[in-house]
Amino acid sequence: ADAAVVALSLALAPAARDRGRYAEIPLDQYPRIDQAGTILKWAADVEAARALRAYVLSADGRAVLRQYGFFLPNE
Repeated sequence: ADAAVVALSLALAPAARDRGRYAEIPLDQYPRIDQAGTILKWAADVEAARALRAYVLSADGRAVLRQYGFFLPNE
């Protein structure tokens, strides 16, 4: 395609980073998109899921989210 609307995290990902240009749509031009995560009771590896959650909520994990364009709660 010649143009597309994609998440900033995808535009900044290594696989796409050098494949074209991107422009951010101003934040006041669309409604906020809230995202969440959960650990399912029937997860195959609950401990791995908890470790991922702990990482995402850690300072390092939050830095990675910011790097890919996510806005974090309380910031």
